Amino acid sequence: MENYIRTHSTNDKPILTLMPLKEVLKKLPSAKFQRIHHRYIVPVGKIRSSQNHKSAINRY
Repeated sequence: MENYIRTHSTNDKPILTLMPLKEVLKKLPSAKFQRIHHRYIVPVGKIRSSQNHKSAINRY
């Protein structure tokens, strides 16, 4: 499912779309959505906290 995007909303069932995530991100308002992972875009207003786990990864 390389270029299939599953969109989740609070009101509807998930929607499956054939489109690269990069293209979806271009269509969304950048002030309201952030790409947090190569597979995920989230609404900024729903982010509660952020942590940098890089230092934890380097310990192992």
